[in-house]
Amino acid sequence: MSVPKFRRLTLAVRAASNGILVCAAALLGACGGSSDDPATDGGGTGTTPLTLSCNTAAYQAGSVVLPRADQLAVYAGTFQVTEGHYDAAYNFVASGSGTLVIAPSGAVTYQGTAYTPSSACMDAAVGPYGQLLYLLAGQGQLEIATAPQAGLGQAWGSSPVDGTTILTNGTK
Repeated sequence: MSVPKFRRLTLAVRAASNGILVCAAALLGACGGSSDDPATDGGGTGTTPLTLSCNTAAYQAGSVVLPRADQLAVYAGTFQVTEGHYDAAYNFVASGSGTLVIAPSGAVTYQGTAYTPSSACMDAAVGPYGQLLYLLAGQGQLEIATAPQAGLGQAWGSSPVDGTTILTNGTK
């Protein structure tokens, strides 16, 4: 399987499994327990700082870390994304466009609606896509790269609005 097809399949699986992760996080929070290490970034949007955590249980052990405020700022920007879905043959079918804003604090705004991330994790090491930031926000999962990637852009994932609409080709 080619890398682009594998990447599309990975995005589709993540979009489908995102609902499970969000439900598990909500259940864990409701029970009063968490394995997350909270960190206050001191920036937030406006004057209120965000408190972020990284749900490391959702990733291979040691592969992600909670980003510091200075590390989050690297991913900040306004991204124009393409919305759509993958058909049965794993071809991307565009259905619209959107505007994704990642604040220096890690706050997410999509199509003018703010979403506070329930998890913010960053790759522990640089890999083939640079160092990725993974944000669970609303019903979606977003991946923001430190550098644009051919065929993906710099931001991609599933929409915070519904968790099933795929976002790709995010460019600043």
